[in-house]
Amino acid sequence: MRAIDNQRTWVKLAAWHRLGASGTALTQALLSAAGPERLMWGTDWPFVAAHEGYTYQDAIDAFMTAVPDAGTRRAFRNCIALLLLGPRVPHTMIKLFITPASHFVRKCKVTIKELGLEDRFEYIPTTWPHNWGTDTTPYAPEFLDASPIARIPALVTEDGLRLSDSSTICEYLNDDLGDFRLCPRSGRERWEILSLVSIASNGLMEPQVFRRAEMLRKREGSPNPQEFSLNYVRKMMDRQDRSYAYLENIVHTFRAEPDLGQIAVACACATSDFRFPEDDWRNLAPKLAKWFDKFNQRPSMRENRPSRNAALKTLRKNTMQYMYYYEESSNLWCWTLYGEDRRKMAVSVEKYYNKGDCLAAIEKIRGSADAPIVERTTSGGAA
Repeated sequence: MRAIDNQRTWVKLAAWHRLGASGTALTQALLSAAGPERLMWGTDWPFVAAHEGYTYQDAIDAFMTAVPDAGTRRAFRNCIALLLLGPRVPHTMIKLFITPASHFVRKCKVTIKELGLEDRFEYIPTTWPHNWGTDTTPYAPEFLDASPIARIPALVTEDGLRLSDSSTICEYLNDDLGDFRLCPRSGRERWEILSLVSIASNGLMEPQVFRRAEMLRKREGSPNPQEFSLNYVRKMMDRQDRSYAYLENIVHTFRAEPDLGQIAVACACATSDFRFPEDDWRNLAPKLAKWFDKFNQRPSMRENRPSRNAALKTLRKNTMQYMYYYEESSNLWCWTLYGEDRRKMAVSVEKYYNKGDCLAAIEKIRGSADAPIVERTTSGGAA
């Protein structure tokens, strides 16, 4: 036990058949002193001086009894024999239900890459219609079994544990599978990192999702093509701006090595670039933007990067306006409503076969509001 305290000693757990009833108690004492990160396990084959008939399965059963928690067993440095020979711990893939454009999913996938866990995961794609934010939509039975709240991402471990929140999933990856490499087990540094996670997740990512859901709102049976609250959209934008301003003031405290907090912040910044480029968050937080541009070059970020939208430079300030355009990928017409500060307030749920239908839909939504309608050319400018 004294040797363990120097942080440079590893202990192999084996030969419970030699220890009798004290084997489990000694294992628990070692776990309490060292944690699973500095313990290893072996069968003690060929069982020299063992009781007659002692087998591999007996060795595995002893390990399962001494360390009943599956997560703790997985954290051991050497569980190869258990994975290959233990029928009670089948070697299956961890399932992660994903959708390509979700920053919450990206946060988990970047964490998986940073921890080198890619070969342990099976990614299962899901699809979401435009009304995902306001209506109950059809879900695949396998997805609902993984996440009864129907939330992306959703994770199912080898032994059936189900997690449906990206921050919780990332903590599981770090704690149970990653040897606490992206966030310490305890202490102030852990809480500083998790504080950063909460700001990025609740101050940036959540408003980004809520804002997009509101922009796509359409009420069934309503004569209007879409209905949305501009005040609610602005509320989400204000929360996002406050969070960016806060992060700008603390970015100098970020650790040199990546951690769960930095991953969450980077994924939120990437979504602003991808989904709301006209927000121009970089002017609000230039030091944070400089940090992000460097962090964004990490392989984990590059491999999970969405395509970037081009900002619309020709929008007029101090005027709310509808911009309609021809979408070449679908051969249909669409529109976007921009606020006085050139930031996106709503987008068209429906797409239209001709320009006239698109303009008629805009007029129906606009009503008597004083918001000009302009056409965007394929190059991004206004006609």
